[in-house]
Amino acid sequence: MRRKKIYNMISRMLLLAVLFQCVVLLIPVSYAAETSGACGDGVSWSIDGGVLTIFGNGDMADYDEFDPAPWATYADMITSVRVESGVTSVGDFAFFRLEKLTAAAMADSVTTIGGWAFYGCTAMELLDLGSGLTTIEVSAFEECRALMSVRLPDGLQYIGNQAFYRCRSLKSITIPASVTFMGSEVFTYCTNLSQATVMASVDTLPRWSFYGCSSLSVVVLSPDITEVGQSAFDKCDNLSDGYRVSDTLWDVDVSNSTVTLENGVAVTTDNHYTEKESSSVNVQTTQTLTGNTAETKVEVEAILENQNGWEHLQAQLKEAHYAAKGETVTVNIHLKGDAVISGADLARFAGQNVRVTIHTQQGAYWHINGMDIQADGLRETYDLSYKLVALEDPNDAQLAAVGMGTSFELIFATDIDFKVEIELPLGLSLARETAVFFAPEEESYARKQAVVIDGAGIAHFFLGSVQADTGYLIGINIPNPESNVSDAIIPEELKNEYPEMEQIEEIEYVVTGRKSSWGMDIKQVTWILFGVMGGSILVVGIVIGTMNKVKLKKGYVPDMDDVDHISAPRSKRKKK
Repeated sequence: MRRKKIYNMISRMLLLAVLFQCVVLLIPVSYAAETSGACGDGVSWSIDGGVLTIFGNGDMADYDEFDPAPWATYADMITSVRVESGVTSVGDFAFFRLEKLTAAAMADSVTTIGGWAFYGCTAMELLDLGSGLTTIEVSAFEECRALMSVRLPDGLQYIGNQAFYRCRSLKSITIPASVTFMGSEVFTYCTNLSQATVMASVDTLPRWSFYGCSSLSVVVLSPDITEVGQSAFDKCDNLSDGYRVSDTLWDVDVSNSTVTLENGVAVTTDNHYTEKESSSVNVQTTQTLTGNTAETKVEVEAILENQNGWEHLQAQLKEAHYAAKGETVTVNIHLKGDAVISGADLARFAGQNVRVTIHTQQGAYWHINGMDIQADGLRETYDLSYKLVALEDPNDAQLAAVGMGTSFELIFATDIDFKVEIELPLGLSLARETAVFFAPEEESYARKQAVVIDGAGIAHFFLGSVQADTGYLIGINIPNPESNVSDAIIPEELKNEYPEMEQIEEIEYVVTGRKSSWGMDIKQVTWILFGVMGGSILVVGIVIGTMNKVKLKKGYVPDMDDVDHISAPRSKRKKK
């Protein structure tokens, strides 16, 4: 009996141990399923379609390399960070090594960026610090290698050591007079930095400030700076004229030219960098001379701070077209603030031999060919933002289209009525899978286009037009019901992985919600035509009825049994 009790006790303990283990194993699953939560007293976070939003009131919590932020689980899918109004600080290590992050924007309420907050965000190109920032802590943006432009706000007071260390794509920097402390090595090894204006209220430019900035050609220092620290400009090989003292903040114009030999071929590269308060534009012209044959490539990189920046860009585009000599000009436009572009701005490229890529702070890229744009008929404004969310509770029509596998709902903010290639970040875990685009039609969804997701987890869709506030679907690995052969478009970077597949036909830009010449979609036009036809029938009926009444008054009697004699006068009717 005693042995039986011991046996039962051991069995219960084993059962409890198994249950405990199951609970432990389930914890990571439930944790991974979380897409929102708290990140400070009164501050929360949420992820929606690759956009990480921090909202609430107060300071964010601090993290470290060994105790990361809760959204670190989603590092491979976060492409954009937005810190909303009410949040007053960004915590230490908050966005540490988010390597897919391309854009970040701070509300004006944010006063402090914590240490190592954006360290190692190697893909981040766009950064909006807001207007209320006073403190940037140590290494906050270190190793942000793709960051091309940052506008430090008036009111900034403190810049910590190595704040922008190895930001090698940074082209220009202006430090406002409000800065009273500047650490060492702040811009060390920013190898593409060509212009620096330091108006900080300090006596000495700190040591190693611009060490290894090999492209630096123009330096403007405040009259307050009377001493330059140790090695501040060492290995700045392009800084032939040293630096000058001035109180000029904007209107920078820098040009330089280099000639190199690549495999015995002479390559001439001209750079023309201009900066204004509204924008910065870099025009790079590369000419390769092989014998008597010259190839010219012109690339334009523009960061637009506000709407006035378009005028500055237009002026530089004229120079770019002249240098291109008929070749295609590649234009990369980085929009800060809201992703809104006017039809008038788009019309600048209409009919021109340009390939335009618009980068938004949401992390999306929009590729447009100037030849595909017609200046007439463009909308007043285009909001290039969208909502991309995982489809968690599909209805019957959605289930019929994409099944129970991984899928997303995509909603655009405004109608798009021109050809565009849009890059949608779906997440690194879906790299090299097939994404299928579906558009709603009546009570179902129609398969429109399939693409192979590239190595970075981005799907490239080619759209001829889309409608705002319409729930499009993107399904992963949905088979083609009409063929056993894949119909997926392969991105350029993966063509070498599919040598047996060839894009024979020209890529078709799919149309969803095609516009008529009246500026309305076909469904709207159809209803209007039905309305006009119905109204016409009603009017004709009223006219015929009125005419018959007149005839009746004149002695005509309709004969319902004899259509031919329906209008015969009473005197000529046959008697039965």
